[in-house]
Amino acid sequence: MGTVYSELRMVRSEAPIIISSQIPKGEAHLLIALEPWEALRFAHYCSRQTKVIVNTDVELLFVERYFTKPIEHPVDQLKELFYEPILKNYSILSQELTSSKKSANILILQDAIQNQLLPFSLEDIEALNEYYE
Repeated sequence: MGTVYSELRMVRSEAPIIISSQIPKGEAHLLIALEPWEALRFAHYCSRQTKVIVNTDVELLFVERYFTKPIEHPVDQLKELFYEPILKNYSILSQELTSSKKSANILILQDAIQNQLLPFSLEDIEALNEYYE
């Protein structure tokens, strides 16, 4: 088990030419994280206005698994860093809906779309599903 990190840059056609696919530090518009520590790890790509959606289900980092004293909870730090972050335990929500934590990422994506943080709708995704079936 390990971190999967990805940057996705969406550009409108009338926007200026983009030289790099990487998002400059401090300029991310949206940060989605399946774990609070990972959100903090990539917070340097964000500003206070960056929209943040984070699963609050904390996974201990490998080195922390052997500490006897727990490290301070990262969700409080996210609340201080970002304006109106969306912080939910998507793992529990997923388990309640599907009996598995594995759908947490889908629930996060659904929240991002419903909060109009992505330039497409749930109907657009459903249309893609129908297209590829």
